[in-house]
Amino acid sequence: MEPPYSYLQVDIQEHPTPIEFPPPFSIEEFNLYHHHAYPPHMNYDKNALYMNHLSLSVDAYNKNPQAAASASGSSSSSAESSSKSPTVPEESMKNISVKQLVRAKHTLQQRIKRQNETEEQKVLRRQRNAELNRKRRQNKEDIRVTIEKTKNRLRQRIKREIDRMLRTRQKRDDFLRETFEQMATVFADEDMLQYQERVAHVLWEISKASGGAHGTENSAASNATDRRVS
Repeated sequence: MEPPYSYLQVDIQEHPTPIEFPPPFSIEEFNLYHHHAYPPHMNYDKNALYMNHLSLSVDAYNKNPQAAASASGSSSSSAESSSKSPTVPEESMKNISVKQLVRAKHTLQQRIKRQNETEEQKVLRRQRNAELNRKRRQNKEDIRVTIEKTKNRLRQRIKREIDRMLRTRQKRDDFLRETFEQMATVFADEDMLQYQERVAHVLWEISKASGGAHGTENSAASNATDRRVS
């Protein structure tokens, strides 16, 4: 049986990150670039920080195509063609970003890896992907069930709070009614007139504390007292 909240635990070995040694960029330049040590007007090759095989820019081809061709060991005809059109066209190099290049590199690596794998490796990879997809669906279902349970608990709690509030209001109404009945029984009309202002003030404080829900009890009580006096 899986431990609880297993969908919140990340298995680091499921998705190992490939680390290249030596790294395909200069660490010193990488740190300078990420700590903003380069002035913004400085014209440097941003692709050289990530992929050194793209650091040979179009200007190098245009300035010295023969040297570039001799370094690569190609013939003079290829040197002429490279001076006219470099390996990567200039228009596409301007519009592409480093993130897209890294993504394309990763896609190509995965495609080559899948082409070179055997049948057993292919079966294992598909089984692993199926298991990962099953876990992902199960995690989504667990999260949905947890959210539904929380919603139901909140609904029940709101219902209990509303019932308690209504019961409290009923108790307060009964208390005020019994209090006035007892006062009318015990006190004479003169005493009721004497304490009318004080009782009205207390009732006003009670109604103010309860949010004004029972503000009409003050006027009703005073009208009943006036009727008894008259």
